[in-house]
Amino acid sequence: LDVGAYGSDDADRNALVPVALERVERRYGPVDRAGLWVVGDTPLDAACARAGGAHCLLVANGFAPRADLEAAGADLVVEDLTDTEAVLSLLG
Repeated sequence: LDVGAYGSDDADRNALVPVALERVERRYGPVDRAGLWVVGDTPLDAACARAGGAHCLLVANGFAPRADLEAAGADLVVEDLTDTEAVLSLLG
């Protein structure tokens, strides 16, 4: 979680992908941006992903209706993250 970017990092959600990238690259080295994903639970997270050139996985955890998440243009929408292996295979 320490290499992610969150609303507390910048009031402009669309500025968060570069923040996360800087943290990841500082800790792990260069990132293949073709495999970059934003995981969120609102249509604003899909916009953030698009602004940062990332793919988007939205989680329909009840915060926003699933139909709104699908309409936001996410690459994937899932009900929850409980099946970690399945989620990781989707992101891979």
